[in-house]
Amino acid sequence: MMIADKKLRGSVLGFSLLLLSILLFSAIALVNVSIIERKSSFSGQKSVIAFQAADSAAERVLKRVYIDNSPSIAAVPLDAEMPEDGTLDELMSNLSSVTGATCTNGNITATNSPTSSSPGYTFQVTFYNSAGSVIACNDSQWRDKAVRIRSEGFYQRTSRVVEIGIRPRS
Repeated sequence: MMIADKKLRGSVLGFSLLLLSILLFSAIALVNVSIIERKSSFSGQKSVIAFQAADSAAERVLKRVYIDNSPSIAAVPLDAEMPEDGTLDELMSNLSSVTGATCTNGNITATNSPTSSSPGYTFQVTFYNSAGSVIACNDSQWRDKAVRIRSEGFYQRTSRVVEIGIRPRS
């Protein structure tokens, strides 16, 4: 009777260990899936913010591109003379809500400072002529040459691009 009792206790111990190991592996697998899902949701959020940065930059630039043709924007009083950005350097200095704006080799780069409703991000806008060449920062004829704008938004290590075809001023 004692021998059967010892075998029974050994098999109960083995069964308990097997059950605990199955539960442990299940818990580890569940934690692993949760971590992967969280990483993918963070990367999705970064992608959205980077796209919003590119889109916002394109919108800001387009307001400056068409400001002298669109008095309805009312960026200045309606009875005042509409300003013109004579060069891309001047356009860059007139962009709203940005810091550290620079124009280098035809690329306007700026940072949007973080606020309570928006995280900080960086964007870069490049103007292209009909030959596909980058328009220089000091080109005073840029409005007559620009046919395409490439706006790239950066947030943390994620970037997204928005390209827009525009009509040169006639």
